[in-house]
Amino acid sequence: MPPGTDIEEPARRPTIHERRRQETRDGIVAAASSLILERGFENTTVEQIAEKAGVSRAAFYLHFSDKSQLSIAIGTEGQEELRELYRQLAGLGRPSRAEVENWVRRLTDHFQRHRVGLEVGMKVSFANASFAQTDWTLLREQAECLGPHLDRWEGDAREEAITRVMLMQVNAAVTFFEWKVRGMPYREAHVVRALAEAWHSELHHPD
Repeated sequence: MPPGTDIEEPARRPTIHERRRQETRDGIVAAASSLILERGFENTTVEQIAEKAGVSRAAFYLHFSDKSQLSIAIGTEGQEELRELYRQLAGLGRPSRAEVENWVRRLTDHFQRHRVGLEVGMKVSFANASFAQTDWTLLREQAECLGPHLDRWEGDAREEAITRVMLMQVNAAVTFFEWKVRGMPYREAHVVRALAEAWHSELHHPD
């Protein structure tokens, strides 16, 4: 092999202990998701989650410091994928309406795949004001993924652009929640066009 050629290391297989630990964590997350959707965040206890998951309280606390941390983990599932979608949107520059509509379809596909996380996140956030700072931080991080778009402005004008983007992110998530979780009879084509129009307008916002 020529000098300097990189040799790709084979991926390390997880150990039995690591697999079991992940299985336990996944079981806790699934149990909590089910109970929170059924009973609400405030009426769900760590004891109930542990019992449904078939683990001890001690095992619960090996994975999560408290119920709030667990709820955040559920509600933020798929965040890196979502941030990547916003980076892709920024990469479009000043796209055509059709390009934005295609992007919105990918966004709705993302929400569909992570529907349980969205539902839990929405219900927990609306039920408990203590999650406001967490929600703000997540929205801000997502908005900053549109850096190439936001960097057209400076100072307060940039902050205003970030606010517009954050509100549009909220609108997209709430729209999907109302549509797919609560069963509002929106037509898919209308949802896609409405969201695409808003994002297209923002990406073409005058400097």
